[in-house]
Amino acid sequence: MLATTAPASAHDALISSDPRPGATITTPLERVELTFSNALLELGGIDNVFVIQVSDDAGRFYGSGCVDLSNDTVSTALMLGEPGTYTVRWQVTSGDGHPISDSYTFAYAPPLGTKAIAGQTTAPVCGGEGSLKPPSTEATATSAEASVDQGLATGLIVGVSVLVAIAGTLLVIARRTTPRKRDHVHSD
Repeated sequence: MLATTAPASAHDALISSDPRPGATITTPLERVELTFSNALLELGGIDNVFVIQVSDDAGRFYGSGCVDLSNDTVSTALMLGEPGTYTVRWQVTSGDGHPISDSYTFAYAPPLGTKAIAGQTTAPVCGGEGSLKPPSTEATATSAEASVDQGLATGLIVGVSVLVAIAGTLLVIARRTTPRKRDHVHSD
């Protein structure tokens, strides 16, 4: 009975992005911004679980690796290289505690004379030396596992709380609708 009254649980979804998938950008691009269907879950340092990577067809990366989070929106600052096709890869933590990720491409065709940077050969890491050196694999894995464990625990607590609230409501309704027996005292 509780299963039929509980709300459906679904991961958040990307609802808009700047630049949009498949778009052709004709002005210098300074930021990538992604907006989701609900507030995203921040689990400690967002740069451990929130990722926005922008790369070109040659495999060079652009940006600092730092991600800004504001409720349902994540963004990162960057400058791009030469005209061409770029891929945005992202990973965030959905409001239900589960990581979600995807990617899309856009074309970059700025006006002649627009400054282009060379890009980096490795994905940038926020705060890393020159934003080029990734942290040790062991430290990253441990941090990511702890973040996911914390997110799952939070999701479990929220889920159990919702079920307890629904069960309590159903119990109150059942007590109000159940007829009560009355004791009749007969006088002789």
